[in-house]
Amino acid sequence: MAHHGDDQAETILHNLFRGTGLKGLGGMRPLRDRIVRPLLCVGREEILAYLSENGISYCEDSTNNETEYARNRIRKVILPQIKEQINARAGENIIHAGLMAAKADAYLEKQADSLLTNHGDLKKDKDGIVYQWGIGTEILLNEDDIIRGYVIRQMIKGVNQSMKDITMVHVESAAALLFGPAGRQIDLPGGLIAVRTGKQMWIKKKNVEDPVDNHLEVSLPNVDFSVFSYKKAWKFPKTGIRNGLIMIKSNVHFL
Repeated sequence: MAHHGDDQAETILHNLFRGTGLKGLGGMRPLRDRIVRPLLCVGREEILAYLSENGISYCEDSTNNETEYARNRIRKVILPQIKEQINARAGENIIHAGLMAAKADAYLEKQADSLLTNHGDLKKDKDGIVYQWGIGTEILLNEDDIIRGYVIRQMIKGVNQSMKDITMVHVESAAALLFGPAGRQIDLPGGLIAVRTGKQMWIKKKNVEDPVDNHLEVSLPNVDFSVFSYKKAWKFPKTGIRNGLIMIKSNVHFL
């Protein structure tokens, strides 16, 4: 794809203004899946100069000059003013900060991957599709807040196969379940829920009926009843059970 350095600076600012984490601050990646962006390292003016020197024509989207779109206002108004009034190299500095954010993001993703590989509980259906992913609450609580967020992001992405419509607010809301009572859950975009059980934190699809709780089995007591006739002058103990005609004695056995 033909995104260049100026596009990168606009993307980073746009993400920052809308609200984002390190991933958004890292901007567009030069290589993501099958998408390659070889021109992120050069600016628009450099590209135009090269085209002019070599007599190469080009076309431009006419909507690029319309300032009703947020990205266009950043490109046509905000960035030029920053370069003029604050620092002429502001665009380069924004891109450099984005590069550092992308490196930090990649490192934290590796840490989250390691935790999930060693301690995660991944469940798949018969077709091999992940329908829920969990990890011990104590393991998450022992980690720094930023690592907890990255682990939860990875779990959401693994179950949903996408981070579409997932924001930092959703990740932070799911992480907050760790500090509340067991049994709480929240809804997430994409038909997912985050559930905090007694010892596990789960991300799962709503329509999955397979329980994520390890149910605590409690056996009820077995009670033996004896019924006999009431005799005059019997005295009932203060702690006994009486109804005027029947006295019940019980032998309680817990399994």
